[in-house]
Amino acid sequence: MNNYKKIVSDLINKSFPELKKEKIKIIELKGRIFWFLGGFTVRGIKKDFILINSKLQKLRILELKGVLAHELCHVVDLRGKNFIHYWILIIPYLLNKVFGGSLIRKIENKTDKETIKRGYAKELYSFGKSMEKRYSKKVLSKSYSKGYLSPKEIKSYAQKIGKW
Repeated sequence: MNNYKKIVSDLINKSFPELKKEKIKIIELKGRIFWFLGGFTVRGIKKDFILINSKLQKLRILELKGVLAHELCHVVDLRGKNFIHYWILIIPYLLNKVFGGSLIRKIENKTDKETIKRGYAKELYSFGKSMEKRYSKKVLSKSYSKGYLSPKEIKSYAQKIGKW
């Protein structure tokens, strides 16, 4: 857990100055009931929460940085929304997660691209490659169809904007 906190602190100090005064709590969730491969961000009244899949313990620091930078991009995006607006957005997002709609594709695609713009293309790419080794093509195709960029798309976009 301390490893996550240290990485988040380092990421904030290096690339997320707008979050320096924000309270962010990291919670590791254990078990197989979680439908996300990496992390999930939840906005609270006085702090934000990044929920981390316990399976991420097996990742290298480079890969963890990719996941956590992605989640911090969600936090930045959520900071522009008040608590009520966030929950008005999150309920359809979660329903979209169940029904596979376009809202999640839009949000996750935008967040992956913001992660790359902030300089974490190689970390996000490394996380994607790690997931390709650990999970079946069926699981990954669901993830990519929900808007996450594949490692190939990450590298291509990063090269296109000069962040590779």
